[in-house]
Amino acid sequence: MIFVGDLYQLPPVVSSKEKDIFSSHYKTPFFFSSRVFENFEMEIIELEKMYRQKDTKFIELLNRIRNNSVESRDIDQLNSRYLPAFKPDKGEFYISLTAINKTADRINEEHLRILKGRSYKSEALIEGDFGPEYFPTSPHLQFEIGSQIMLLTNDQKRRWVNGSIGVVKFFNRDEEFVRVRLYPSNKEVFVYRHRWEIYRFFFSREKQSILSELAGSFSQFPFKLAGR
Repeated sequence: MIFVGDLYQLPPVVSSKEKDIFSSHYKTPFFFSSRVFENFEMEIIELEKMYRQKDTKFIELLNRIRNNSVESRDIDQLNSRYLPAFKPDKGEFYISLTAINKTADRINEEHLRILKGRSYKSEALIEGDFGPEYFPTSPHLQFEIGSQIMLLTNDQKRRWVNGSIGVVKFFNRDEEFVRVRLYPSNKEVFVYRHRWEIYRFFFSREKQSILSELAGSFSQFPFKLAGR
């Protein structure tokens, strides 16, 4: 059996309702605090090669950020790439990065107005206890032909991954699919609705263990607007 994980990712999300349950049974909410690991021997292999980046200096910079060992020269290097007055040429590929959803929504709305085409809206199907804080994309997803989007899932057929960028080329309302041209391959794919599920954890006195049950689901096209 092979376990694969990246411990530099964000920590597990434990709600306030579940916090007491986990803290009374486990030292941390991380997987390695599971009781099975207390007496479980395994061979640990650390994957060290980075495939998404080729620039050695940039890779070293990213590693210092991950290890929380950033120095002032690293901050200066990052700030040197900040061009507040920069505007891309029309038709060139760029994506805006922002830490605030409100800013991202404003940028996306501006680009939608520029397209001046027919606007489409897809309404999410929400069932059970799936709160707004868990929405993976807009429940009222608005887009046009020509909209630049970011995909939010890993396709089972490996045609795209979470974070892939593309442009909407066609929308079939009756069969509910969107044809997307991926960047930079220019390959066109059909994107259908995706169903996200969330689970609720509870302690079973009968089985003396923590169990989970389906709490809610969210069905929507797996993308969000990404500028242009």
